[in-house]
Amino acid sequence: MIGRVCSIAISLILLAPAFVARAQVRNPDSKALFEEDTKERKREIEKQQSKIMTTDKGGSKFLNFSAPNVEFLKEGNMVKGSGGVLISGDGISAQAESAQVNQESKDATLEGGVMFSGMSGEIASDKAAINFDNETGTFTVAQFSMSDGDYFISA
Repeated sequence: MIGRVCSIAISLILLAPAFVARAQVRNPDSKALFEEDTKERKREIEKQQSKIMTTDKGGSKFLNFSAPNVEFLKEGNMVKGSGGVLISGDGISAQAESAQVNQESKDATLEGGVMFSGMSGEIASDKAAINFDNETGTFTVAQFSMSDGDYFISA
C-alpha cells in the first residue's frame, strides 16, 4: 500500500508540470512602449513648445503698477516703487521688493525676491530686467517652472 501511494505521488510530481497553465508573454510593441517617440506625439510636443515660446508682439497699452511707496520721475517717464511692488498687464505679472518701469517702452528693472509669472509658467530670481511689451527679460540667479509639461529649471 505504501509503495502504491509513493508511486502515485511520484507520478503526480512528474506529470504536474504538464497540467500547469502557462501564459506566453508577448513581445512589447515598441510603438506602445515608447509613445513619446511616435510622429504624432512629437508633432504635438512641437506644437505645445511653439505655443509656449510665442509672445504677443505689440503688447498691452496699460500696465498696472502698485506699491506702498510710489514715485514718478518726469525725466525718462519712469514710475518707481518700493516696499513690495506688483506690476501686471495682459496675463503677466511681476512682483519684487522694489522696481522701476519706463511707461513708454514698458522696460522694467526689478530687485529683491522677483517673481515673474505668465500663462505658462513662473520665474523666480534675485534681479530682473523685463520688457512687458514683448515679454522678454534677463534674470539673475533664477529658477524657472513651466506648467505645461511640469518642467523645473534652476540657473
